[in-house]
Amino acid sequence: MSGWQPIETAPGDGTAFMVWADGYEWPEVIRWYPYDEETAKDIGEEGYFSYAEELMHDALVWEHEVTHWMPLPPAPVQP
Repeated sequence: MSGWQPIETAPGDGTAFMVWADGYEWPEVIRWYPYDEETAKDIGEEGYFSYAEELMHDALVWEHEVTHWMPLPPAPVQP
């Protein structure tokens, strides 16, 4: 799979991927963080999307509605 896909089809397994929203200047990298079973039951949601970078986790602010996602490109090959 390649190219931009609707956000509804984004992976929910913890894989990091790029997202896009109207108003973004560039894509962001996020991943799905599942709640543990008890928290999911209390909150009524299975988990949440957050920045993939651990240091950004607490700074998450969604200013725009994310509409699309795409897989990260492969890492560069070292010569």
